[in-house]
Amino acid sequence: MSLLRSSFIVSSLAASLSAQAILPAPPGKLVDIDNGRRLHLLCTGQGSPTVVIEAGASSFAIDFTLVQRELEKSHRVCSYDRAGMGWSRLPERRR
Repeated sequence: MSLLRSSFIVSSLAASLSAQAILPAPPGKLVDIDNGRRLHLLCTGQGSPTVVIEAGASSFAIDFTLVQRELEKSHRVCSYDRAGMGWSRLPERRR
């Protein structure tokens, strides 16, 4: 069972890395935050409060497109890709 679980984790990681290599241009902005780290941020809509959508596990901001489109009708909505996921990049040099 442990070998099967390890194989799944490795294949999931490989799929994520290869998906990053073939992504089209990001729909939002790449924001520099520190040490060469750039996060993909997509903000839409107007109003208050601002709703921030944080994609969990191996999700990208784009996975929440339908939710964001509904919320942007009455709120400012920002979603982002965590470091190393989607269009966000890890820093050039690890700390």
